[in-house]
Amino acid sequence: MDNTKDITDVFYSAALERRTITVFKEFFKVRQDHHGFRRLFTAPGCDLYLWYNSQADKTLTGFQLVYNLDEDQKALTWTADAGFNHLGVDLDRRRQHLQTPILVEDGLFEYGTIEQQLKLSYTEASDDDLKFALEKIIRYGESNEL
Repeated sequence: MDNTKDITDVFYSAALERRTITVFKEFFKVRQDHHGFRRLFTAPGCDLYLWYNSQADKTLTGFQLVYNLDEDQKALTWTADAGFNHLGVDLDRRRQHLQTPILVEDGLFEYGTIEQQLKLSYTEASDDDLKFALEKIIRYGESNEL
């Protein structure tokens, strides 16, 4: 008898422990610029941006998870060319000078703070690109836990 579980079963059973978690939902009115096409999925305390070559060529080129939106914001970024990068969001720059926040060096990915939300969102997701990004984030988080 095979005792191995499918990744969806593992994520779903872990996520059921916290039914109050809200999954990522797509926000459709995303401002676009001439550097490609992007989509935004949002959940309490987190935003997940998916980046594509263009609206016509929806090849996923990267994504960025911004979390701790109410506190000390962090950004976990993945691109097909460079892999993962974890940075902090310098909000003081905006508060002091009314400028766009910048990303700065900032410790480890705080996976444990959003693990359940990511896993439940993965099990509930029907969008292939969203599932791809969430699975990569979960795998990264699990391989970099303290």
